[in-house]
Amino acid sequence: GYMPFRVRDRIEPVLKEAAKLSVPVMFHQGDPPFGHPTQLTGMMEANRDVTFVLAHFATQRMVMADEAIYVARMNPNVVLETSWVDLPRVKEGVEALGASRIAFGSDCPVQEMGSQLRTLEVLGWDPPIGIRLPAAQREQLYGDNMAKLLRWGA
Repeated sequence: GYMPFRVRDRIEPVLKEAAKLSVPVMFHQGDPPFGHPTQLTGMMEANRDVTFVLAHFATQRMVMADEAIYVARMNPNVVLETSWVDLPRVKEGVEALGASRIAFGSDCPVQEMGSQLRTLEVLGWDPPIGIRLPAAQREQLYGDNMAKLLRWGA
């Protein structure tokens, strides 16, 4: 229930600590009027040493995936998390950003984990459903990207 740009004085210390610890910061997205990706752009630009993870591909209650993809294209320190997103938006995201900038999320138990994984699995299928995304890139989506962000081992 807050607009990030209006409480920036409270968020900035968290971002500074995240930069020191080299950990990403996730922001809930897709709940207007609070969860618009463009509301974070000033902080993204001022904190290039922090990785911003935009939860739900900005699609939880209202689909703002196009805005999330745009913001991520303009800010290399942004990763999109996949819970709640539908297949066409994931395809657009992978094509616009590459597999390294998207990370699996399920929002479990609200969403069933298998249904969220299935959206990523079908990316390997032939068109028109899939985009022939190679297995290695799907593995990035499934967990390798998040493991890298959290500095977990292979």
